[in-house]
Amino acid sequence: MKRVVLYVSDKCPHCREAKKYLDDNGIQYRLTNAKMQKCKEVEKS
Repeated sequence: MKRVVLYVSDKCPHCREAKKYLDDNGIQYRLTNAKMQKCKEVEKS
């Protein structure tokens, strides 16, 4: 199963919408504060 990581910032309305979508659809995810990440790599498979 693929892992979902949601990068969010505190005041981002799109982040809240994405989190609500994942919650409403029972999709498990890990929440990460984007401002705390100095460099993030996106894995493509």
